[in-house]
Amino acid sequence: MPKLIVVAGLLLALTACGKESTPTPPPSSQTTQAGSGPVDVNVPVEMRPVLSVDPPAQTPAPAAPDVLTGKDGSTYRVGPSIGDFGRFKDVGVEQVDGRWVLNIELPDDTAAIFAKWTTENVGKQLAIVVDGELVSAPEIASAITGGALQIAGSFTQKEIRELERAITGK
Repeated sequence: MPKLIVVAGLLLALTACGKESTPTPPPSSQTTQAGSGPVDVNVPVEMRPVLSVDPPAQTPAPAAPDVLTGKDGSTYRVGPSIGDFGRFKDVGVEQVDGRWVLNIELPDDTAAIFAKWTTENVGKQLAIVVDGELVSAPEIASAITGGALQIAGSFTQKEIRELERAITGK
Protein backbone atom coordinates (compact mmCIF):
# COMPACT_ATOMS: atom_id res chain seq x y z
CA MET A 1 0.00 0.00 0.00
CA PRO A 2 1.24 3.49 -0.70
CA LYS A 3 2.64 5.41 2.21
CA LEU A 4 0.72 8.55 3.12
CA ILE A 5 1.76 11.59 5.07
CA VAL A 6 -0.63 14.14 6.53
CA VAL A 7 0.71 17.57 7.45
CA ALA A 8 -1.24 20.11 9.51
CA GLY A 9 0.96 22.91 10.74
CA LEU A 10 3.04 20.29 12.49
CA LEU A 11 3.63 16.94 10.83
CA LEU A 12 1.22 14.01 11.04
CA ALA A 13 2.63 10.93 9.33
CA LEU A 14 0.55 7.96 8.35
CA THR A 15 0.36 4.89 6.20
CA ALA A 16 -2.80 3.72 4.49
CA CYS A 17 -4.23 0.94 6.62
CA GLY A 18 -1.00 0.60 8.62
CA LYS A 19 1.01 2.08 11.47
CA GLU A 20 4.38 2.81 9.84
CA SER A 21 5.19 6.45 9.32
CA THR A 22 7.70 8.40 7.28
CA PRO A 23 8.08 12.11 8.03
CA THR A 24 8.42 14.58 5.17
CA PRO A 25 9.13 18.28 5.21
CA PRO A 26 6.22 20.74 5.06
CA PRO A 27 5.06 21.52 1.53
CA SER A 28 6.74 24.22 -0.51
CA SER A 29 4.94 26.93 -2.39
CA GLN A 30 5.25 25.10 -5.74
CA THR A 31 1.77 23.89 -6.66
CA THR A 32 -0.16 23.00 -9.78
CA GLN A 33 -3.79 22.74 -8.69
CA ALA A 34 -5.79 23.61 -5.59
CA GLY A 35 -9.28 22.83 -4.34
CA SER A 36 -12.43 24.57 -5.37
CA GLY A 37 -13.96 25.72 -2.09
CA PRO A 38 -16.63 24.31 0.24
CA VAL A 39 -17.42 20.63 -0.29
CA ASP A 40 -20.47 18.75 0.98
CA VAL A 41 -19.62 15.07 0.67
CA ASN A 42 -21.95 12.71 -1.19
CA VAL A 43 -21.19 9.70 1.01
CA PRO A 44 -20.80 9.33 4.79
CA VAL A 45 -17.23 10.07 5.98
CA GLU A 46 -16.33 8.95 9.48
CA MET A 47 -13.18 9.35 11.54
CA ARG A 48 -13.11 6.47 14.04
CA PRO A 49 -10.47 5.42 16.57
CA VAL A 50 -8.76 2.12 15.78
CA LEU A 51 -9.07 -0.15 18.81
CA SER A 52 -7.11 -3.11 17.43
CA VAL A 53 -5.67 -4.51 14.21
CA ASP A 54 -5.44 -8.22 13.40
CA PRO A 55 -3.21 -9.46 10.55
CA PRO A 56 -4.80 -10.76 7.37
CA ALA A 57 -6.82 -13.90 8.00
CA GLN A 58 -7.48 -16.85 5.74
CA THR A 59 -11.21 -16.25 5.99
CA PRO A 60 -12.98 -12.88 5.74
CA ALA A 61 -13.79 -11.05 8.96
CA PRO A 62 -17.41 -11.23 10.08
CA ALA A 63 -19.50 -8.33 8.82
CA ALA A 64 -20.14 -5.90 11.65
CA PRO A 65 -20.30 -2.10 11.79
CA ASP A 66 -17.27 -1.91 14.08
CA VAL A 67 -15.14 -4.47 12.20
CA LEU A 68 -13.57 -3.36 8.92
CA THR A 69 -11.16 -4.98 6.50
CA GLY A 70 -8.21 -2.96 5.22
CA LYS A 71 -6.92 -3.13 1.67
CA ASP A 72 -4.09 -5.33 2.95
CA GLY A 73 -6.61 -7.82 4.38
CA SER A 74 -6.04 -6.85 8.02
CA THR A 75 -9.06 -6.65 10.31
CA TYR A 76 -9.62 -3.33 12.09
CA ARG A 77 -11.84 -3.02 15.14
CA VAL A 78 -12.95 0.59 15.46
CA GLY A 79 -14.69 2.75 18.05
CA PRO A 80 -17.51 5.25 17.51
CA SER A 81 -17.08 8.20 15.15
CA ILE A 82 -15.31 11.21 16.69
CA GLY A 83 -17.48 13.74 14.82
CA ASP A 84 -19.47 14.75 11.75
CA PHE A 85 -17.26 14.98 8.67
CA GLY A 86 -20.01 15.60 6.12
CA ARG A 87 -18.47 18.81 4.83
CA PHE A 88 -15.07 20.37 4.29
CA LYS A 89 -14.02 23.97 3.69
CA ASP A 90 -11.88 22.78 0.81
CA VAL A 91 -10.55 19.58 -0.75
CA GLY A 92 -8.07 19.70 -3.59
CA VAL A 93 -5.22 17.96 -5.33
CA GLU A 94 -1.92 19.64 -6.11
CA GLN A 95 1.64 18.78 -6.97
CA VAL A 96 4.24 19.87 -4.42
CA ASP A 97 7.93 19.36 -5.15
CA GLY A 98 7.05 16.70 -7.72
CA ARG A 99 4.73 14.76 -5.35
CA TRP A 100 0.96 14.56 -5.65
CA VAL A 101 -0.88 15.56 -2.46
CA LEU A 102 -4.46 15.88 -1.27
CA ASN A 103 -5.25 18.97 0.82
CA ILE A 104 -8.23 18.93 3.17
CA GLU A 105 -9.36 21.96 5.13
CA LEU A 106 -11.88 21.34 7.90
CA PRO A 107 -14.67 23.74 8.94
CA ASP A 108 -14.08 25.43 12.30
CA ASP A 109 -16.46 23.19 14.30
CA THR A 110 -14.98 19.98 12.88
CA ALA A 111 -11.42 21.34 13.15
CA ALA A 112 -11.98 21.89 16.89
CA ILE A 113 -13.22 18.31 17.36
CA PHE A 114 -10.32 16.95 15.30
CA ALA A 115 -7.79 19.08 17.22
CA LYS A 116 -9.08 17.83 20.58
CA TRP A 117 -9.12 14.19 19.47
CA THR A 118 -5.67 14.22 17.84
CA THR A 119 -4.17 16.06 20.83
CA GLU A 120 -5.47 13.36 23.18
CA ASN A 121 -4.55 10.44 20.89
CA VAL A 122 -1.03 11.05 19.58
CA GLY A 123 0.53 7.68 18.72
CA LYS A 124 -2.83 6.00 18.08
CA GLN A 125 -4.48 5.13 14.79
CA LEU A 126 -7.51 6.84 13.29
CA ALA A 127 -9.63 5.02 10.72
CA ILE A 128 -10.94 7.11 7.83
CA VAL A 129 -14.13 5.32 6.84
CA VAL A 130 -16.02 6.32 3.70
CA ASP A 131 -19.49 4.87 3.14
CA GLY A 132 -18.63 1.99 5.48
CA GLU A 133 -15.29 1.19 3.77
CA LEU A 134 -11.88 1.70 5.40
CA VAL A 135 -9.92 4.11 3.19
CA SER A 136 -6.93 4.74 5.45
CA ALA A 137 -5.80 4.19 9.04
CA PRO A 138 -3.20 6.82 9.91
CA GLU A 139 -1.16 6.86 13.07
CA ILE A 140 -1.41 10.26 14.75
CA ALA A 141 2.18 11.48 15.03
CA SER A 142 1.29 14.93 16.41
CA ALA A 143 -1.75 17.01 17.27
CA ILE A 144 -3.57 18.55 14.29
CA THR A 145 -4.69 21.91 15.62
CA GLY A 146 -4.81 24.07 12.49
CA GLY A 147 -7.70 22.36 10.71
CA ALA A 148 -5.67 21.75 7.54
CA LEU A 149 -4.51 18.28 6.51
CA GLN A 150 -2.27 17.25 3.66
CA ILE A 151 -2.08 13.65 2.51
CA ALA A 152 1.08 12.96 0.54
CA GLY A 153 3.10 9.94 -0.43
CA SER A 154 4.16 7.95 -3.45
CA PHE A 155 0.92 8.56 -5.33
CA THR A 156 0.39 8.94 -9.02
CA GLN A 157 -1.97 11.71 -10.06
CA LYS A 158 -4.62 9.05 -10.76
CA GLU A 159 -4.23 7.50 -7.28
CA ILE A 160 -4.46 10.83 -5.44
CA ARG A 161 -7.56 11.78 -7.45
CA GLU A 162 -9.12 8.39 -6.57
CA LEU A 163 -8.47 9.15 -2.88
CA GLU A 164 -10.04 12.59 -3.33
CA ARG A 165 -13.12 11.02 -4.97
CA ALA A 166 -13.33 8.37 -2.22
CA ILE A 167 -13.39 11.04 0.49
CA THR A 168 -15.69 13.52 -1.25
CA GLY A 169 -17.88 11.04 -3.13
CA LYS A 170 -17.48 13.22 -6.22
